[in-house]
Amino acid sequence: MHTHPHIHESGRVHSFEPNSETVNILKKNAELAKFQNIEVYECGLGSISELRKLVYFVGDKNRGAVRLDPREKNDDERVLQIKTLDAFNFDSVDFLKIDVEGMEVVVLEGAENTIETNRPLIFLEVNALDSVVPIFDWAKIRRYKIFGLIAAAYNPNNFNDEPKNIFGAARESGILLIPENSKAANFYFEQLQELELPEIQTADDLVFLLLQKPQYLYDVLQKTALAQLLNRKNVFGEIRLTETNSDSTNFELDQNSLIHSDVKLRQQLESLAQAKDYAEKLAIDRQTEIGGLLNRLELTERAKNAAETLALQRLTENEQLNARLTDTERVKNAVETLALERLTENEELAERLNVTERAKDSAETLAFDRYAEVESFAARLRATEEAKQYAEKLALERYAEIENLSAQLNARRESEADLQRTALSLRARLEQVEAAKSSAAELAQERQTTIERLAESLIEVEQAKAAAEKKADEARERLQVIYSSKLWRILQKLK
Repeated sequence: MHTHPHIHESGRVHSFEPNSETVNILKKNAELAKFQNIEVYECGLGSISELRKLVYFVGDKNRGAVRLDPREKNDDERVLQIKTLDAFNFDSVDFLKIDVEGMEVVVLEGAENTIETNRPLIFLEVNALDSVVPIFDWAKIRRYKIFGLIAAAYNPNNFNDEPKNIFGAARESGILLIPENSKAANFYFEQLQELELPEIQTADDLVFLLLQKPQYLYDVLQKTALAQLLNRKNVFGEIRLTETNSDSTNFELDQNSLIHSDVKLRQQLESLAQAKDYAEKLAIDRQTEIGGLLNRLELTERAKNAAETLALQRLTENEQLNARLTDTERVKNAVETLALERLTENEELAERLNVTERAKDSAETLAFDRYAEVESFAARLRATEEAKQYAEKLALERYAEIENLSAQLNARRESEADLQRTALSLRARLEQVEAAKSSAAELAQERQTTIERLAESLIEVEQAKAAAEKKADEARERLQVIYSSKLWRILQKLK
């Protein structure tokens, strides 16, 4: 919000705040701004996108002093959404202002792509040394120069024109990171010379900058384990820091401390020199570790690029295999469809063949039946011939008997009435024999006609049987040709 008055109406301000209580105040302030070009995001920024279960507030009065540090005792538990600045994919970023209570490096790690693409100016609030020392290596690798900034905590030209100074002589410090190879680098450096902002090149420069901040002594240094140890050994003497509302100073010195100040200051300088040597040694060790980590990071990037290339190759191969599999499936489906069609045709041909076979069997059965009937008629005809012959023989015998009787009648002539009756009886029997002979002749004629008809039927049956066998042979030949042709085409498609 402090930078908003310097943003043109066409510009945009993206503000991030994870604390729900503070974000409501931020949104109300944004609504009161001159230009409605402020967008507020209720989330924190970090190196990865994640959910943090706990957020810790240091102190009860200053809700702006929020930290994510599980080592501290929590006064309030919150679920906090953390995202990376790169995740927002902003089109253009000209300036970054980061005030995150010691998590500056974490935020910068999550903004690597944004910073590399836009090369913005970066301002970081500095309250302690340990959270800012890693910035030196970060800035060196990314070709940024660091400049220090110190300003009074109270600004007479504040937004509300508040005349009362509640901060006393307190100061705020920060560092400004300027890209060396940006288009506006020369302009930035000229402005810095006019403002006389010092370049921060070493940790000692940063210590000197922090020592210009009076509250750094009692807010940071006096709370360190080393300061407590030195105080127990009376290294600092009776120096007592107090907070006042005076416009001139926040510090008072006891009279007893002035007596021993020269000796104690010498001891303090010696201790600080030792601490400096230790810090330089630690920085060299950390530099070596960072170099090793950078090498490992480079190897990891190479492995990642190789893995991505291999993954793309495998993806291409999988797509080709999927295309070939799709073609094979289409051929398979076409073959199955063709096979089903041919199977249906084969079933129809088999059904027609079965019908033909049944017709052939029926014709054979009918031929056998007709043959049996012919045999039966032939037997009956033979029986009729035999009966005719027997009747003729009987007639001849009876005729011989009649002749004999006539001879006897002529010879004896005993009784005319008896002979006449006998003659009549014989004539009647003779007429019966003639009638039987005539009936036998008619029956023989009928049987002959029936036999001729049966012979013609048998010839027709034989002809039908031959035609059925011929059709069956033609069906088998067509089926064999169809099987050979379709099988050849299926094999050609599979090839």
